[in-house]
Amino acid sequence: MNANENLVPTESKLHIGATAPVGSCAIRPTFSDGHAGGHYSWDDRNDLGNNALWKRYLERLQAAGASRDRRDHCAQHGSAAAC
Repeated sequence: MNANENLVPTESKLHIGATAPVGSCAIRPTFSDGHAGGHYSWDDRNDLGNNALWKRYLERLQAAGASRDRRDHCAQHGSAAAC
């Protein structure tokens, strides 16, 4: 996994729209929000398919007090303008 992986709270509907090969050892996904940063090895891709990385990501969100639901973020931060 990329050492610079980011938490992306409030994106509950984020999904992978496409993938492109990076040499013979990785893929680069393009996400539904338009970003295409990061390379993922085939092992990482397989882990995602098994939900191992996804589970770890959700645990990191929870530990950071963040949520994938925009409504939770707005309620916590009281910012209607950002919602």
